Amino acid sequence: MADPNQHPDPARWWRHRRRLAYWAMSALTLMALAGATGQIRADAVSLLQTIAWVFGIVVVAYYGNNAAEALANKGPTR
Repeated sequence: MADPNQHPDPARWWRHRRRLAYWAMSALTLMALAGATGQIRADAVSLLQTIAWVFGIVVVAYYGNNAAEALANKGPTR
């Protein structure tokens, strides 16, 4: 059994976060293509808008946290 005080493997957790962001981007792309080709029914638009917001937040959170971590780890420059 793993030690509960040990820090989790960051490579493993980032792989899962990256996978989540890629799935969200793929879903947004498919919804955009379906909307551009007119394959979305009118009664499904409000549901798909809500889902698009959720997926958009996932993508923005992933890349925003990625950028914040990169800036935090950069350290002072001379």
